[in-house]
Amino acid sequence: MNRKELEERTRKFAVNVIRFAGGFSSSSASRVVSTQLLKSGTSIGANYREANRGVSRRDFAHRIGIAEKEASETCYWLEICSETGLGAKENCRALLEEANELLAIFTSVGRSIRSNDHRSKQGSGVTEPVLHGYAANDLGDEQSDFVVPEALSFDE
Repeated sequence: MNRKELEERTRKFAVNVIRFAGGFSSSSASRVVSTQLLKSGTSIGANYREANRGVSRRDFAHRIGIAEKEASETCYWLEICSETGLGAKENCRALLEEANELLAIFTSVGRSIRSNDHRSKQGSGVTEPVLHGYAANDLGDEQSDFVVPEALSFDE
């Protein structure tokens, strides 16, 4: 899957989340869950798109991390929907399956970034503190040189 395909996949997921949440009742509990689900479910694709337009490897990694966290939160809210009977059961199941797949993809990309950053720091004499997987002075604007899992090759 290339970058454009994953952008399209996350956009379609957001559209499906919007449609799913639009079918909720107007109870106060439904409104709370709907709002949280809509925020996290639509944020995945927005952050992935921003990651692809980042100016540095660090910016890319940061946005991928946010997409991963939003995918995890979306899984949580869909599990709440499933357990409370909010929304159509089959639609909820399909969305939860896709959210888990997106979470796995972004987790894999994030791990790859962190692994390659760690390997590039070994043997380089870098001794400064590491914050969130990055050395404190790693603010460069160089383009990313990490390895993306083969299934997520961004080459077109």
